[in-house]
Amino acid sequence: MFDEFEGEDGDPFDGEDDSPEEALGPDVPGVEGPDAPSVDGPETPAVEIPSVDTSSDDVPGDLMAAFWTLVVLANGAVLAFSLGLMFIGFRGNWDLGGRLVIASGLIAVLGWRIHRRYERRN
Repeated sequence: MFDEFEGEDGDPFDGEDDSPEEALGPDVPGVEGPDAPSVDGPETPAVEIPSVDTSSDDVPGDLMAAFWTLVVLANGAVLAFSLGLMFIGFRGNWDLGGRLVIASGLIAVLGWRIHRRYERRN
């Protein structure tokens, strides 16, 4: 049935010599010019990868503590608010949903006060 697609040893994918990458897309044009790097010669310039120092020594400890405190409080406020709205909307549970929405507002106010206190101190 598929004999016309088979190669010499019966493998249907053995008939083609081209790699799939070469068959896809247009040919890549060459770069010409006096400063063009050679791709296949030994004179190819080495690429230097810059290093980045990721140590946290440049961030003050109180700033880092305030930042992560605000991140946790903001995530808690968003979680409580969204769960509260889902309890109200999907289950009709105004008691628990209302408490969660109010708790999210209190968490947001607490985060805002911590932020203001840090700004006034620095």
